[in-house]
Amino acid sequence: RFTNTSAPFFVTVPTTPEQKGDFSGGYQPIYDPLTTTTDPVTGKQVRQQFGVPAGSTCAANPTTCNIIPSARFSKVATALESYGLPQITGKLTNNYGGVSPGGTQQWTEMGKGDVNLTNSNRISILIQYDRNSPLNTVQPLPLPYGNNRPGNSTQWMGQLNDTQTINSRLINIFALGFTRNSGVNHNPSQGGNWSDKAGITGLPSGSDLQGQFPMVTFSGGNATPNAWEANASNFAEIPYSEIIQDNVQWIKGKHAFTFGGQILLQYEQLSQPSNWTANGIGFKSTETGQFASSGSIDPSTGDPFASFLLGLVDNANFADNTVGTTGGRWQNYAMYAQDDWKITPKLTVNLGLRYIIPKPFTENHDRWSDFNPNSINPVTGSLGAVQFGGYGPESCACHTDVKTHYKTFGPRLGFAYALNDKTVIRSSFAMVHFNGGTLGGNGTQQGPGILGFSSSPSFASPDGISPAFQLDNGFQNPTTYAGTAGNTTYVNPPFFSASLNTGFTTTAGFQGNKGGYEYDRPETSGRSPYTEEWNLTIERQLPGSMVLNLTYAGTESHFDGMDGGVGIYSNQVSPAVYQTPGLGALLNQQYDAMDPVTNQTYLADAQAIYPGAKLPFANFSGTIGQMLRPFPQYSTTGPVWNGNPDSFSNFGTNSYHALQATVTRNMKNGLYLFATYAWSKEMDEAGATVQFFEQNARSAYDWNLERSAGLSDTPQSLSFAEVYELPIGRGKLVNLHNNAADAILGG
Repeated sequence: RFTNTSAPFFVTVPTTPEQKGDFSGGYQPIYDPLTTTTDPVTGKQVRQQFGVPAGSTCAANPTTCNIIPSARFSKVATALESYGLPQITGKLTNNYGGVSPGGTQQWTEMGKGDVNLTNSNRISILIQYDRNSPLNTVQPLPLPYGNNRPGNSTQWMGQLNDTQTINSRLINIFALGFTRNSGVNHNPSQGGNWSDKAGITGLPSGSDLQGQFPMVTFSGGNATPNAWEANASNFAEIPYSEIIQDNVQWIKGKHAFTFGGQILLQYEQLSQPSNWTANGIGFKSTETGQFASSGSIDPSTGDPFASFLLGLVDNANFADNTVGTTGGRWQNYAMYAQDDWKITPKLTVNLGLRYIIPKPFTENHDRWSDFNPNSINPVTGSLGAVQFGGYGPESCACHTDVKTHYKTFGPRLGFAYALNDKTVIRSSFAMVHFNGGTLGGNGTQQGPGILGFSSSPSFASPDGISPAFQLDNGFQNPTTYAGTAGNTTYVNPPFFSASLNTGFTTTAGFQGNKGGYEYDRPETSGRSPYTEEWNLTIERQLPGSMVLNLTYAGTESHFDGMDGGVGIYSNQVSPAVYQTPGLGALLNQQYDAMDPVTNQTYLADAQAIYPGAKLPFANFSGTIGQMLRPFPQYSTTGPVWNGNPDSFSNFGTNSYHALQATVTRNMKNGLYLFATYAWSKEMDEAGATVQFFEQNARSAYDWNLERSAGLSDTPQSLSFAEVYELPIGRGKLVNLHNNAADAILGG
């Protein structure tokens, strides 16, 4: 158990007068948006200050100036501030603080047992449980306003081994094992039914958004309150694996054989329920500010908490996830054989082969979707549309469209040869496969994604001055507040439509940028990435208990992850097109706009330079650059976590070559020495065998441009270690006869 406390912290809480609508105590002047009129002299918009009649001044109305009448309060806002918000008087900012406990509490419990069923049959069982719990409480504000998201992480591990000694030269070991890691983070306000109690309507029915306190943020003013319940959405990630393995060890003559097989089943439960995103429900000072001469709001006026009390929402964002929890599945089957062959007393050869069949991602209820470049889009009539997993509408009629690869062989070979009693030569080669692409291991717990199973409605002020909607009117009811553009109604997911994210058309509902796609590369993403490793070592025993090792080591990795996509599926315009002289200046022009210089459309200008330029489909609407994309109905941003439309383009390579020298002096006369030097080079195309280290290329069409020294390249490395045992203690140079002194100084 490790505990500590935080340094004293202070945050800004609306003062008690402010919570009652009184902004007269040093706050910026606030203005009533209902009084917005146009000055007949200047033609500029103006507003009246709260509590000040037309034609009067704040000084003439000291008891009402800058005070909002309670009758104007939003019912929802009144409810939200009534659940225990601290009552503060005095300072306007940094007026609430304290310290909070911190640290963690850790448990580890383990049990092990061995049973001899017979003289030749032994069973061993191991069970281990670990738990890590944070001790920090909700902070910096009390519930339900606090921002913390506590959570426990637990791990279960179990293993059973059945060892059968068939005879003195033949042993069979059968094993079962499992691991389960659980990382669960929860919103401490969950279950209080806060949003429903406050009267917020239009949120997804039965979602976490209704049960937890809403995320409320404030921006602007001279006393901006701290956010309420920010970044505290529920989240859980629970990977689980089961392994079944049988291993046979057989010694026959000069051979030591190992044979076996393995079945690995992996599961991933990912819980991301509906949650507040971006600023949650955001309030700004602009809705209660005064107009400047430029027509914008004077930043020295208005207050975000005043806008909150009036229920004037500036922006709001949340994710409506109808699939709050997904269950990813992966399977891996392996067989292996190895022979350690002692050909002569001086020569031992190692020969082995591992064969695996890795199965690609599936979801236990087929809740996934991806991009099919060969399907006809129902809106544009061109190639490229969304398809869904399973056997429902607009589906692939499959559990996965990714092909299983069956040529996954991993040979191993090596030898050790003793030239004499002081010199040994060793060398080895191995091909090791690992997970990548749709086989897991690259952060895609939901495969190619769940586009269509979620929605992310965003509500924003139409002009940065008027509210997006009235808080009391909810998220789907059109606002009745004067001067706003209204609240766009959104449709609850799921959407099983091949036209999802289709945009850049003249068709209603499919205009402008609607988003991108995620392509799972069914032909290649089920192929296992692999690393080839080889080395040659000469080891020589030197006088004085010294040992010298000289080694050449090499590694080549293939089919590493590459962020940004490869080729046309990146949806980037081909360099062969945009590098056409003169075309680059036209890429950001609307294709049907008139060029004032040539007096023709920009499309005609582009066709004069590049004859291949043409409308991709009849109802296209967009720029020349968008028109020239491989799939012009989509943007270049994918719907999965990394924003890459081509996340499964695992075509990267990585190489490492090194010359290494190591000198070791074994412990003698109380002295141990170790020194090593490496001269090496690591090269890649900014791909990675490790998740999250991939980089984008300058061009998705030529990754060779990125071939250079990699992230982990360390051209030269020198390490030195020394251990010296002091000659103090009984029987040593400085002989201690006192037991206590010997125990303390002699060790």
